[in-house]
Amino acid sequence: MSLGNIVDLRDKPPRFLSNPKLPIEPQKRTPLKTKRRRMRALNVLLALFLLALTIWGVSALSHLSYFEIGTIGISGNVNIPTSELFKSAHTTIHDEKWHYISRSNVFFLPEEEIRTKLISQFPRIKEISMSRESFLGQQLDIMITERN
Repeated sequence: MSLGNIVDLRDKPPRFLSNPKLPIEPQKRTPLKTKRRRMRALNVLLALFLLALTIWGVSALSHLSYFEIGTIGISGNVNIPTSELFKSAHTTIHDEKWHYISRSNVFFLPEEEIRTKLISQFPRIKEISMSRESFLGQQLDIMITERN
């Protein structure tokens, strides 16, 4: 009775591990592989450069005076001084921190932050609504309803 192609490995080490010090030949880089690697590196550098340029462009455009809130109008206040309301809203917009994107930009205006700061500083305020005259309007109108 013949066992055919069955190999008995119980007492013998495997053949591929019997001589572990076989010389491994390093693969030589072909000119095509070198060229592809160089092109890949140039594409990554170009993508990073374009990303940095885009971020810088958005930041520069957000700081243009054409897109910034120029004046803040406050109405509806009776007991709270307008100067204090203006000062609080103005310091929220211009908080003396350096931002990549201007907070006084008409597109990135922190309206909810202004609203919460005014309500927390002045508990007499019942409701605040903000509006601009147009989409690119440079005047921010703050309408206040005070508690009785």
